[in-house]
Amino acid sequence: MLVARLVDREQVGIAAGAISAQTLVGFLAALGIGTHLVVVLPGEEPAARRALVTRGLVIAAAAGALLGLLVLVPAGLGLLGETLEQALRGGGAVAFVVGVAAAAAAVVLDEAVLGLGRPRVQVWRNLVAAGVRFPVAALAVGVGLTEAEVLQWCWVLPLAGSVGVGLVASGVLRVPAGAAAAVERIRLRGHALPALRHHVLTVAVAASTQIVPVVAAVTLAPSDNARFALAWLAATLVFLPPYLLTVALFAGAAADGRTRSERVARVRETVRWTLPGALGLSLLLVVGAGVLGGPVMEVFGRTYAEDAAHLLALLAPAGLWMVVKDHLVALWRAEDRQGHATRLCAVGVLLETAGAAAGAAVDGAEGLALGWLAAILVEAVVFAPALRRAFLDDPDAVAAPVTRSRVRRLWPAAVLIAGVLAAALVVAGIRQPTPPPATWRAPGAAAASALAGASLERAEATCRPTPARPGPRLDLGVQPAVTPTRDLPTSTVQRLVERARAAGASVISTGVSWAAAQPRASDALDLDPAVRVVRAARAAGLQVRVQLTGAPGWAVAEGRGRWRPPLAPRERAAWSGFVAATLRQLPPVDYLEVWTEPDNPQYWPEPDAAAYGRLLRDTRTVVRRVEPGARLITGGLDGNDTAYLGDLLDWSRRSAPGGRLPAAYVGLHPFAGERSPDRRGPDPATDFLGYRAVLEQLRASGPVGGEARVYIGEFGYPVGRDDQAGRAGQAGRAGGSDRGGLTDAVRARYARTALGLLTCTPEVDVVSWYYLHPTAYDPPRWTLLDRRLRPDATYRTLARWYADTATAGRKETP
Repeated sequence: MLVARLVDREQVGIAAGAISAQTLVGFLAALGIGTHLVVVLPGEEPAARRALVTRGLVIAAAAGALLGLLVLVPAGLGLLGETLEQALRGGGAVAFVVGVAAAAAAVVLDEAVLGLGRPRVQVWRNLVAAGVRFPVAALAVGVGLTEAEVLQWCWVLPLAGSVGVGLVASGVLRVPAGAAAAVERIRLRGHALPALRHHVLTVAVAASTQIVPVVAAVTLAPSDNARFALAWLAATLVFLPPYLLTVALFAGAAADGRTRSERVARVRETVRWTLPGALGLSLLLVVGAGVLGGPVMEVFGRTYAEDAAHLLALLAPAGLWMVVKDHLVALWRAEDRQGHATRLCAVGVLLETAGAAAGAAVDGAEGLALGWLAAILVEAVVFAPALRRAFLDDPDAVAAPVTRSRVRRLWPAAVLIAGVLAAALVVAGIRQPTPPPATWRAPGAAAASALAGASLERAEATCRPTPARPGPRLDLGVQPAVTPTRDLPTSTVQRLVERARAAGASVISTGVSWAAAQPRASDALDLDPAVRVVRAARAAGLQVRVQLTGAPGWAVAEGRGRWRPPLAPRERAAWSGFVAATLRQLPPVDYLEVWTEPDNPQYWPEPDAAAYGRLLRDTRTVVRRVEPGARLITGGLDGNDTAYLGDLLDWSRRSAPGGRLPAAYVGLHPFAGERSPDRRGPDPATDFLGYRAVLEQLRASGPVGGEARVYIGEFGYPVGRDDQAGRAGQAGRAGGSDRGGLTDAVRARYARTALGLLTCTPEVDVVSWYYLHPTAYDPPRWTLLDRRLRPDATYRTLARWYADTATAGRKETP
């Protein structure tokens, strides 16, 4: 809760990915030693017990360190996704290896103390690990150490320390008389095979809950992984009790029954009350997650409550199936049917992993949860015959607590479980998360369409800049709200502005989301982040473009999608008040953009050029009164949408003041997918060169278009998975497509080509490259700087172009 509220969302996602991977690898490195010790320790002498536990801990820790080192190799090559690539480098790599070793030792110790008859040691070890993490994390955050690497150490150090505490509390470190002889009698070879058999089954049973968060870390961008990780953390309230109950069942059977029949009888007797009790508890928690998901996630902050509560409600129903499967596995363990249990559970792990990975590839965090839940439904069908044989066809079924008549009475409960899972799937398909209150986001539908590819035609010629035709000025964006809960410090904002100027930018753009700046009507309008950007740009001698978007729910009617455009007169009046207050609080701005992609249903449900025209007209009235020097830009159209622009011009002819478009510039987002800017495809809307069709349309409109020019508000390309500038598997749900991608060298060449084409068309005054730096909403695959603000080849190409342009202008100026 502390870290989620005070640390950048991206850093939370990176650290959570590392911790999830560390936990999984440590679990695998335990090698079943702890589970085996639960069985063998009760029959050994005290000296031999301590010797077995000590050797088991050393082997598990060594295996963990080795596996941790092996994981660093694919992570360093970018094969495990952007999140883990960033998490497992530098000091984060060291923390990961140490953490895996400590996690493996903790797993072995937690189970071994059950065999020693010291279950309280397990409780105290976990209390130490959990309790120490808070003051350590609070200290780190308090002194400003909020990087993901530091957060990893805040998790790892208490974990490693708790293992030492557990060793002392368990008495393992004490060496009793006769220890040497006991150790001499121990032959590890005889214990290895039984331990591995237990391990294979344990992995098959519990691996899915360990693997799913790692699938999230591999497939999701850091910010998306942050919200999934916190929802998963809350969901463990449902998942963990059944697993611990399974361990307790097995330990109890091993301790109370020396023969197979005694163990089976003990497990069946215990199942009589644990199965219905655990199912009832899980069902209660599922309902609670659905009803109280928002308040539960509120402990991590309002933003997480808004865009992760639905994930919690979606994940929780899986706990119902875990209850059934874990009890079945406990019975199989008692019956010494490890092989049978392992085969079926391995099928389940494969199904759940595949479902989660496929869902994540299709629809990010929501798709991952949906895919996992769907796979669990399939897994339940696969297990159905085994459930019938275990509780109906057993020869001792008469003496068992679960008889045929009892099972018949349980059918309503089974139908209820299936119904809850199915309902969760349906509800999840309907409910969507509230979007982060961000102005900037990745390219929209036209860019996604362009990324699908198209047939290529001839290339267009480019032009060299001259004093008479200098080419477009460069606009680079600086977004101070890099996460929903934290802004960049002023020093970083100033550094970004300097980076933009060094690249040749003469305009700095930023955004103001009304929904983020004034979420409640009683709140004062908070524009401090944007004020700092505008001041830094002014201090650097640069112009400023501000984009206004996102009406809050209190200002407009509900049910209009996630961006809620103001439509009714009362709503537009409130918007006008927001515009006036914004202009009065901000230092002077040069360009004001009204909304974004009003032709895209993602940002303006049921696009309506007339409704947008009225909003544009009202904004123009306010700007003329409050800050007449600012020039108005239409919200950048998704691609080169001449049809929508034609409707907007028709409305202007009928209703705008003077019959003219109430804006000085038409904004465009002419993304070209992976095509070179000088290539034409079958649809001008998805061509970079389509901007020329927009200019022709403006010229043909006569007085309606007035002297309107074009402002390219977003244009760029993603780099691919193999490029140093950004290996981001999936860029999250920021919008647009993030598959494919170019190398940075090719993207740099395309940038130069685009500038040459725009130089041939003087009516395009400004072009904004998407995007300068990574944020929670602007994936690094699209940016010119990495997370450490280091420039890539495309950045250097822009800097050279504008440096050469300035030199050419000086040489040719009379």
